[in-house]
Amino acid sequence: ETGADDVYESLLRKLGMADMSAHEVRLWLRDRDLDDHAIEELAGKVEHLGYVDDYRLAEQLTGRLVLRKGQGRSAIALELRKRNLNQSAIDEALANIDQADELNRAIDQALKRAPSVQRFDRATAERRLHGFLSRRGYPSGVVREAIQAAFSEYPPGR
Repeated sequence: ETGADDVYESLLRKLGMADMSAHEVRLWLRDRDLDDHAIEELAGKVEHLGYVDDYRLAEQLTGRLVLRKGQGRSAIALELRKRNLNQSAIDEALANIDQADELNRAIDQALKRAPSVQRFDRATAERRLHGFLSRRGYPSGVVREAIQAAFSEYPPGR
């Protein structure tokens, strides 16, 4: 049993440094050559104690991606899926993204980028801004509004 105890201590140290999804914990434990019963027991223990919580992790990651990277809903959904978070945790985190805030973030991103496309004709500038915002995960309606707002301040084709 000391093997499992050592693995548990090691897992707690790892969780102290970085959050992991329930799926990531199970993969990590599987790499430690534990049997399925021990994996479930230890994974269940850290979840029960609140060290692993897919809902909290989804919320934290969403906040980070929104604030630091100015990302939109679909880019955030992709990142959360990459972490193999529970689907209902992903759905809940995405539902908490305010749509007005999302539009405002897209406009901010477009305004920062608009001066660099101002030298192009309108169609080219629009295409470039559209690609930029789409890659950040903003839906097309939001992208169109953000481009309009940016072009009213930085008209292309100058």
